Amino acid sequence: MREAQKLIASPESPYSKMELERVYVVFDKDDLSIDELNKAMLEANRLGYKIGFSNEAFELWLLLHFNIVNRRMTRVNLKNELSKIIGRKYTKADDRFLRKVADNIETAFENSVFMTEDVLFDKNPYTNIGHIIKEVYISSN
Repeated sequence: MREAQKLIASPESPYSKMELERVYVVFDKDDLSIDELNKAMLEANRLGYKIGFSNEAFELWLLLHFNIVNRRMTRVNLKNELSKIIGRKYTKADDRFLRKVADNIETAFENSVFMTEDVLFDKNPYTNIGHIIKEVYISSN
């Protein structure tokens, strides 16, 4: 939250001069406790920010572009599954893989339909990134 606030408030930031309709803060469960996540939610609500959240990691959203995920996943599981799909070690900056992801966005929406828009910190697997993407797309048109 602090980083988002700094970006918006800093005179050097291009965002400080923009009239922002919404601010989205996107983060993973990682090693944060439920208490820490709840505090982040309260702070986001206080500031009027919307949360994009993935449990366990953002790679869940990427995996949903190829498969339905309905079992608990660790970060290692997610990276291993993505590596199987692309036939080599998964890395975040793999351009060829990211093109495949972009081509499969509709599949990701379908595969994540059972995940609610409400942020659920204690559910794994969980992501609301699909809902956020749809919201941003609809509001921009």
